[in-house]
Amino acid sequence: MDRRASEILTAGLLALVVGAAPLPAAASAGDAGDAGAPAGDDTDDGEAAKASRTPPPPPKSKKAKTKRKSWRERKAEEAAAQAAFEAALVDGERALARRKSAQARADAQIGAGKPLEAARDLGVLADIDGDPALMVAAAEAALAGVDVGAQRAGEVARGHAVSAEARIAELQRSDDENALVSLGLDADGLRELSARAAAVKRQSEDAAKSAKALRNGKGELITGAVLAGLGVSGFGVMGGGLYLKRAADQELASGGINSLDELDPELRPPFEDQYGRASTMTAVGAVVGAAGLAFGGTLLAVGIRDLKRAGWRSGGKRAALRAAPTAHRGGVGLVLGGRF
Repeated sequence: MDRRASEILTAGLLALVVGAAPLPAAASAGDAGDAGAPAGDDTDDGEAAKASRTPPPPPKSKKAKTKRKSWRERKAEEAAAQAAFEAALVDGERALARRKSAQARADAQIGAGKPLEAARDLGVLADIDGDPALMVAAAEAALAGVDVGAQRAGEVARGHAVSAEARIAELQRSDDENALVSLGLDADGLRELSARAAAVKRQSEDAAKSAKALRNGKGELITGAVLAGLGVSGFGVMGGGLYLKRAADQELASGGINSLDELDPELRPPFEDQYGRASTMTAVGAVVGAAGLAFGGTLLAVGIRDLKRAGWRSGGKRAALRAAPTAHRGGVGLVLGGRF
């Protein structure tokens, strides 16, 4: 017994040294009792522990119950859709008739030389009906005004083309198929209108550039003509100065005097004054004449070039400039002629 007690005491001391916690007495005492307990108790405790460690399953989603439409409801919807489509067909036929009538009136106005009025009338009807075909027709009518020189024709045409493109884009984004049918259009017709609107937009921009070149050309022609006129006047002044000098020389020669030094001092002032005026007129006239003709001729040439680039015509003929030298008893000159 003493040996057995010694071994138990040694084991307890070792357990305290390594930090092992001693088992409770009740547990040790109950081990023997648990050995005789039924096996079912251990099974229940294990399943309970396992159930406590296992997360609960996610709740099953409840499917939304969709109410199926009855046969009568489906038939009613089909009938409503058919009625809407038939109404859109009737509206489309009316739209086609209005479009044809408006286009005929516009053609008559364009033939009468009133393209901007035709564009205005078409644009008003297009805004009322929301019809992109009439918007494109208005843009094309305004563009016809460029050929007859109507002011702001290119700007008006571009405005109608932009409106047409916006309306076409709106119809293309719409899910309502009856919207096109009610206008007498389909997807292919809408694409064709889009291409026509883009073409008018490009042509109107080209017309705007031509109009700018036309304005520049006319301004250059006017300025060049004024400068050229000043140049001709300058040469006229130079000719007057030369004439005064020659008259003074002839008057002195008629008295047998070759220079002012041979003339009586009391008679010199009038001749000196005439020679001075002649010299000033000759110098100033030469400078003004040369500069005026040089700058004026350059501007005239540039103006004619810009007008030709703009394709501008007058009386069915292109603008042109003619220059011809001239000579007469009092001197020489330059005659300028043009068609603007």
